[in-house]
Amino acid sequence: MKRLIETVLLKTRQEEVHKIEQFAERIADEYNIGNTYFANILVSLSEAFNNALVHGNKNDESKRIKLDFYMSNKEMIFVMCDEGYGFDADFLKDESKIQGNGLMMIKHASDGIDFSDGGRCIEMRFNTASFNEGLATKRSAALEQSDVKLKKKV
Repeated sequence: MKRLIETVLLKTRQEEVHKIEQFAERIADEYNIGNTYFANILVSLSEAFNNALVHGNKNDESKRIKLDFYMSNKEMIFVMCDEGYGFDADFLKDESKIQGNGLMMIKHASDGIDFSDGGRCIEMRFNTASFNEGLATKRSAALEQSDVKLKKKV
């Protein structure tokens, strides 16, 4: 069972990304997360924020972005929600249809992602038993490979 630890409310402005960075740093310190794994969390949260800002809320400053942080016995769970129209996340099952780096980076940096509320919310899970440098290094390598593949497509 997951329990809500904290909620961060963000304005739809690029300058708010510093709050994501501060939040991730604080969580890493509080839960003794190594640097490489911290980077995976930070990349995921930053990319989810940018997607919510640009694609979800369409830079509409009257809308907000919400980040909920949950813990369970096995996972840290981050849920980023925007106030946009959402999207059909079924296309993510076929990685060749994913355009842009954001969702691919989130998918490779986390232990799992799910979408809810018609695509307005992305849930990013990180297995707490995996907080080790070896797994985090493998994930970083996968992120670099996916970035290279995406650049080749462009």
